[in-house]
Amino acid sequence: MSNNQNGNEEEVIEEKINELIKKAEDLNKQIDKSYEESDAFINEVNKNVDKNIKEIEKDLSNLDKAEKETEVEMEDLMLKRAEEISKDDEEE
Repeated sequence: MSNNQNGNEEEVIEEKINELIKKAEDLNKQIDKSYEESDAFINEVNKNVDKNIKEIEKDLSNLDKAEKETEVEMEDLMLKRAEEISKDDEEE
């Protein structure tokens, strides 16, 4: 082989290496972009989950409050009814 042929082969190999490097860089950019998009999506999902959890906690708190109020009202009604029955029994 002559020096010219070796030089041409080296150029071809170097061009192929450069092409592979370029493809690897492009692939790396695509991966970075996909990661950023995925990260943004996950952050948005987490925000929505946190918001929904807070809403659920608020609703549960309101439900507990309503339940306690209902218990008090029921106790008052039962006490009033018991008093009415007691009065009715005394009148008879």
